[in-house]
Amino acid sequence: MIFRSVLIVILAVAVAAVVIARLSDDDGEFSSPDSAAEPTGPTPPFGAGVVPAGLHDFTQFDPPLSMVFGDGWIASFPPDREKIVLEGPVFLAISHPSMVVDPGNLEFVPAPADLIAWVGTHKNFAAGDPVATTLGGRPGFMIDATALEGTKTLAFNTVDAILVASGDRMRLIVADVDGKPVTALMIAAPAEFEAKVAAGQALLDTLRFEEGV
Repeated sequence: MIFRSVLIVILAVAVAAVVIARLSDDDGEFSSPDSAAEPTGPTPPFGAGVVPAGLHDFTQFDPPLSMVFGDGWIASFPPDREKIVLEGPVFLAISHPSMVVDPGNLEFVPAPADLIAWVGTHKNFAAGDPVATTLGGRPGFMIDATALEGTKTLAFNTVDAILVASGDRMRLIVADVDGKPVTALMIAAPAEFEAKVAAGQALLDTLRFEEGV
C-alpha cells in the first residue's frame, strides 16, 4: 500500500479514490477553506470520506490537536494515532512518522532525527533552503522540494509510505511539540503548488495542540 501524491486511485469510499495517498487526479473543484466554519464546538469524529465543516478534535492523534475545517476536504481513511491524511484543496498529511524509505536501497528505516536535513540532502529531490516557521504555535522548520523521480518518503510501517510523484513539489513542515516531531506534508503539481499550498496553510493556521502536551 502506498500513499501517493498525484494520479492515484484508491480507497473504495464513493469519493473518487484515495487509500493511503492522493486522490486519482486533481481535476475536481474543491471549495476554498478561506471560509472556514466558525468553531461552534467539536463535531463528532469522522472516518474515511467527506470531512464535515467545523471544529474537529483529534484526540486519537499523538499529540492531540484540533483544526477548523471549511468545505472541500476528504479523509483518505480514519485518522489514527500516527497520521491524519487529507485530500481537498491540496494533499495534506499531518503525522509523526516512525520510518522513512532509504533512497539508496529503498528499504524502510527508522526516521532520522532531522527530517528537514534528510529532505535537503535526498538524492531524488531538488530542495530549497530550510526556513523557520511554526505549526500550531510550536517552533519548527519547513523545506520545499521537487521530486526528480517518483520517491517514497515518510512511512508508518514497512508497507505504507507517502509517495511524491516525479515532477511534483512538496512542502514539509516539521515542528517540535515538547520533544516530539510532528510533520505536515503538502504535495501538488508545480503549476498549482503555490495556490494549493496556500489553501492547505489556511487549514494549518487553525491547528492547535492540546494544552499541556
